[in-house]
Amino acid sequence: MEYVINSENNIKWLTYPILEQFKEIKHFTSLKPGGFSYIHNTNTLNMGFTDNDLKDNVIKNRELLCKTLGIDTQNMIFSNQKHSSNIAFVNSSHKGKGLYNKNDAIDNNDGYIFLEKNICPIVLTADCAAVFIYEYEKKICTLLHCGWRGVLNNILKEALLKIETIGGSKSNIVIAISPAASKCCYEIGEELFMLFNNKFEDIVKEFIETRNNKYYFDLGKCIYYYLINNERINPDKIQNAGLCTICNSHLFFSARASKGITGRMASGLLII
Repeated sequence: MEYVINSENNIKWLTYPILEQFKEIKHFTSLKPGGFSYIHNTNTLNMGFTDNDLKDNVIKNRELLCKTLGIDTQNMIFSNQKHSSNIAFVNSSHKGKGLYNKNDAIDNNDGYIFLEKNICPIVLTADCAAVFIYEYEKKICTLLHCGWRGVLNNILKEALLKIETIGGSKSNIVIAISPAASKCCYEIGEELFMLFNNKFEDIVKEFIETRNNKYYFDLGKCIYYYLINNERINPDKIQNAGLCTICNSHLFFSARASKGITGRMASGLLII
């Protein structure tokens, strides 16, 4: 099993067995059901400040998730994500960034790397992937917001370089990839296909499928095969959830399934 669905206090979240073996860390990906927000005619656990939700509801959702998981809400750290390759080194001085106001979040940032206990960086997604990387010898945590732009902007390569810069090794990491838009549903145009074909010609057939002269993209598999082929990560050390956010919109917020009117899921990682 590549993921586990957990449930308590009328909310749900995912965990990943490849990370659960390390008792010194805690991780999660929140799911859509439950919570204080009212999106798509039902109560939802929207974790992002969006135009179609009340700020107070989002804050209450964040507090509910943290209470359920036994995390101090004040330890959360948020960013204004821009599909960049920017990855911030964070510590306790960043606690609370973006928690109550997105204008206070770390700006233009799509990832975190940290060694300090009891801080909980968050990435928000609604079809993009959260990528969890744990270097278990040096206890280095990395968490990324990664869509197709992030892959093309080399955020995965940048993350692994930063881990090595502070003494970690690619041979001592495990990686979990959250649910994301998949090729069962995610149609892309020829221009985007050519960008990936030109950059990843050796592996593009693993994550882009052609059906009826149209191209369909699998983000989770793109990340998975990039890590194996380009970064030489042992496939036994990677878990790809393999769930499509678009056609499982009862579980996940999906920008594509709802034509942009949606909430956000939160993925977090912390050392306890």
